[in-house]
Amino acid sequence: MSNIFVTDVKKHIDRFCGFLEQQIGLCPDELWTKTAGGYPFWQQAFHTFALMEFLAIPEGQESKQVFYPREVVMLATFPEKAMSKAELLSFAQSAKECVSAFIASMTDEKLQAIHPKMSQIKGSNVTNQDALLMLVTHNSYHVGCLDSVLRDNGVKGVY
Repeated sequence: MSNIFVTDVKKHIDRFCGFLEQQIGLCPDELWTKTAGGYPFWQQAFHTFALMEFLAIPEGQESKQVFYPREVVMLATFPEKAMSKAELLSFAQSAKECVSAFIASMTDEKLQAIHPKMSQIKGSNVTNQDALLMLVTHNSYHVGCLDSVLRDNGVKGVY
């Protein structure tokens, strides 16, 4: 992981994951399942970590995300039962480990290789480098959204 880009991506991913975990810890119970900003607080945090795992998990490796169908992960529907904070933080740890391994595997050559899952979703060639940038911006977006929800509900945000 000597590439400056990869080192910076890892730094930002770690930073935003830390913010997300702090936000989960700060979220009052009455806000955990409340829809704010279009989605329940917990589901938006879950979505963020689930997308991290999806982007980083090697082909053929089994996902640790066994809680909800794709429609819930992608915020298209709301499940009847919310994850607990403990369940979400446990899954978050697994997703972070998956992303760390993906990032650590990056070489200059591998950064320019096609990311098959993202390329299929986007309908065009997406490199691993592009996928890593998407990961940083996606995490940044949701940290901002969740911080706004916390502040709008009287809780000091983390970002």
